[in-house]
Amino acid sequence: STALVTTGLGSVPLATAAAAKNPKGQFDKTKGKDTMTTEEIDAAEREEVIANLSKPIGDASTQSQLKRTSYWCPTFAPNHVKQELLEPPKRPASPMTGEPLRLKDLFAVNLEVDRDTQDTLDKKYVCAVSKKQITFQAAVVIKKSNAVILGKVYKDLVKPTMTCPITGEKLRKKDIIELVKPGSSFASGGAVESSVYRHTVT
Repeated sequence: STALVTTGLGSVPLATAAAAKNPKGQFDKTKGKDTMTTEEIDAAEREEVIANLSKPIGDASTQSQLKRTSYWCPTFAPNHVKQELLEPPKRPASPMTGEPLRLKDLFAVNLEVDRDTQDTLDKKYVCAVSKKQITFQAAVVIKKSNAVILGKVYKDLVKPTMTCPITGEKLRKKDIIELVKPGSSFASGGAVESSVYRHTVT
């Protein structure tokens, strides 16, 4: 019959019929289990386990899974791959477009500090028109006045007439820059999908 021995890599088949050790230091497989001592049986079982651990485990997908979850095993340690390092870019990339930043693409932004937080280290900022605090809402920058306003204020007040509420100048579409809405760490705060890999004990 065949038994299973649980190891760090799972269950390994183990032959219960082992051999006794001969004077030359090898196990005599012709000797039956009934004629072996307990020490000889334990030694034979250990030898069988070591032999099974050296065999390939599973198919390519299984081995790939073990490399990720059992990285501490020498068999599944990552291999060093020689790669040629790319030359770093001469200019940093824009976080919006990914293109190299140019000085003429940068402009100042007038952020209005909330009066209730102006004397604290954690300052908050408000919409230049409604004076409501800007936290995780959508917001836009008007290039004509460098003012930051809430996205809802822009849609309700500015977009219908395309007139700057600060200076009264006429605006074009390129004068409006939408700011990236920050994450709120709330599960339903935005359509964000990610994959997380956690270490497991196998």
